[in-house]
Amino acid sequence: EETNAAVRGFFDGGATEVYVLDGHGPGAIDIELMDERALYVRDIDTQRVFKNKKIDAMAWVGQHAKACTHGAHMAHTGNFTLVEYKINGLSVGEFGRIVIGGGIFNMPAIFGAGDLAFQKEANELCPGIETVVVKEAFDNGDGKDLSYEQYYKLNTGAIHLQPIMARKLIYAGARNAMERFIKDPSSFTVVKMDPPYRLFRKYRDVFSKKGYCSVTEVEDFEQIVFKEETIVNEEE
Repeated sequence: EETNAAVRGFFDGGATEVYVLDGHGPGAIDIELMDERALYVRDIDTQRVFKNKKIDAMAWVGQHAKACTHGAHMAHTGNFTLVEYKINGLSVGEFGRIVIGGGIFNMPAIFGAGDLAFQKEANELCPGIETVVVKEAFDNGDGKDLSYEQYYKLNTGAIHLQPIMARKLIYAGARNAMERFIKDPSSFTVVKMDPPYRLFRKYRDVFSKKGYCSVTEVEDFEQIVFKEETIVNEEE
């Protein structure tokens, strides 16, 4: 229903097509309950969608902050094993990776809904983005020194808005974002980053496996978003 609220907001704001890409793969979105005007993308590979469809702008609903963010609700990057993820020295999470990937196609991030920590992250990376806060977690630290078993339990609690109120705010934010985008696309940020892409990843201890760092270099950004890369350098 929060996704539907955003879809309604975008259409009422002037959108002609809205694609819903399920961020957890097939299954998180109940397609039978989805707004019938929207199109459902059954593919988690965002780069494939970007290449094959003319997408003007990107938006997020239910997005969390990157791994090890203070005061974030269930913050992680890909999964709970990562402590840090950097692209050419820029620290990013799942949101940031998609933003940079969209930048290749000149797509700005215009809207995002999630917790307060995500709002701060989105505003820092994409000045001008329209954001809505629907929950706020307790600050139990960043968890950088915790093991996997400890970290995924760190911030499971949050203070949430009542669902109907959350939908109202998401609708209003999405509509305003679309109206702004149609009126002045330059009011939103397109994040550009040129290849080659140097990836730095730091992993935490997972069960009996000790944490480590890896450095990877790739030329094609498609290898970054939701794909595993070949590790070319690894150190404890």
